[in-house]
Amino acid sequence: DELSGMVAAGGGYVVVNDGSDLADRRRIFFLDGSCKVTRTVRYPSRPRDTEDLGRAADGTLWVADIGDNGRSRTTVALWKLSPGAARPVLYRLSYPDGAHDAEAVLVKSDGSPVIVTKSGGTAGIYAPGAALKRGSTTALRKAGEVSVPLTDTSNPFSFLGRAVVTGGAVSPDGRHVALRTY
Repeated sequence: DELSGMVAAGGGYVVVNDGSDLADRRRIFFLDGSCKVTRTVRYPSRPRDTEDLGRAADGTLWVADIGDNGRSRTTVALWKLSPGAARPVLYRLSYPDGAHDAEAVLVKSDGSPVIVTKSGGTAGIYAPGAALKRGSTTALRKAGEVSVPLTDTSNPFSFLGRAVVTGGAVSPDGRHVALRTY
């Protein structure tokens, strides 16, 4: 009931729910072209606040467990689900400049994930500063910033809703990025 990430995959889609209190909704859902659930994958432990989903060219999925409305998390997480895997692998990351709320993950052409923060007006772009390792925390590095252009598009949150990044996607050829706001 609160879809937070979606990617096209073959003739269907893969989706994740926003962080959910209901265990049966804390899964990665595979849908056919008519949006019928064909497969689900459970997380091996409870995600905190899944916000987006990215897909690499080889089919690897990156679930972004990066929500932090209170900006209190010392680490955020990315769940990596390789094609055909039964369970995703958890990777923890930390920001170099304190906690951030984020709702967008982008996947570069080399398959590596990039996080875009939900900062008002100018969002931070963060990439892993080293290879991701299971069981340890990888420091992120600030790779850049992006300013959200001002619009007068209607949304339930007025100005703020037009100024914060709430999702992102990369074109299949890797040449274009789309960032969403409310």
